[in-house]
Amino acid sequence: DVPQAGRPLRRTLGIAMSCVLRAAGENFDVEAFLVEFQAAPISTWKKGEKRSQGASANRTSGVRFQVSGAEFSDLSAQVNDALSFLQAHREWLARLVSFPGVERVVADFGTESKPPYWASFVFEPSLLVALGEAGIALEISVYPSSESEAGDA
Repeated sequence: DVPQAGRPLRRTLGIAMSCVLRAAGENFDVEAFLVEFQAAPISTWKKGEKRSQGASANRTSGVRFQVSGAEFSDLSAQVNDALSFLQAHREWLARLVSFPGVERVVADFGTESKPPYWASFVFEPSLLVALGEAGIALEISVYPSSESEAGDA
């Protein structure tokens, strides 16, 4: 079973999403991977290309898949979606992690922080075990909430 592209969630920052899976490496042949796996990512990037005008060149090539469509404010739903994703795509993930050129696979949970801009996040052992067994790192990307931006106006 191969993950397909989900509908991207746009936030105030324009690029932020809820939980995504990223795979990257300096010698990762993204096109070969996509052909072999018939996967539909939400985005890809290539080593040497610039993300945007004026930006530095990418040091790796990579791919992103949507794991959860839950809102930033619903981290527990993101975790549940991630557990379901890890279970449903176990074999596919093992092949991704061991694909030639892949150096790192990360589950990135996007969430928000509200004033006074401190936060703590607890992840259940079941998620940590599932990620560890799959060889996938955990990352948390914290963005300012739209509520905090509205309060600054």
